Amino acid sequence: MRFTRRSQLRAFTPLAAAALLACPAAPAASAAEARPEASSSDTCTLGVRAAAHPGRDRVVLDLGEGTLPEVSSGTSTTGSYHTPADTTQYMAVRAASYLFLKLFLAHFYDSAGNPTYKSPDVQPFGLPAVKGVQVVGGFEGRAEFALSLGPSTRYSAFTQPNRVVIGVYR
Repeated sequence: MRFTRRSQLRAFTPLAAAALLACPAAPAASAAEARPEASSSDTCTLGVRAAAHPGRDRVVLDLGEGTLPEVSSGTSTTGSYHTPADTTQYMAVRAASYLFLKLFLAHFYDSAGNPTYKSPDVQPFGLPAVKGVQVVGGFEGRAEFALSLGPSTRYSAFTQPNRVVIGVYR
């Protein structure tokens, strides 16, 4: 079944509005940087950063206040993924393998519709194991990312307050 842009907007606009209501903005602090607050069941995604460490590269997904999202992952060698409209897309940063991450009950916008995610949607890195990170979806309470990797797909992931950390080993 093919979707036109108009039918996609009609179908997805109410769902996007509901997702926006689920992630209210934090009150502004005078001396500290304001971080978006989330309800007790979800959080806002703020950005991504990466760095090389001995034996591994580390990617950090920074999150707003709230409950840590549930994280699921999968690997691929093709770099293809499906959008909510069920179209096939390919990663912008080509690599030998890919790690796809889904954060459930996470959003890219606050309740006023303001973007909370400040990093580029496609962010190349010149690291030995991590070649780039890309936003591949955000729909119905999911924030989805993909990491473009070198030949290694051995990784570990853990959560800490306000972030998800992924170590990709060389």
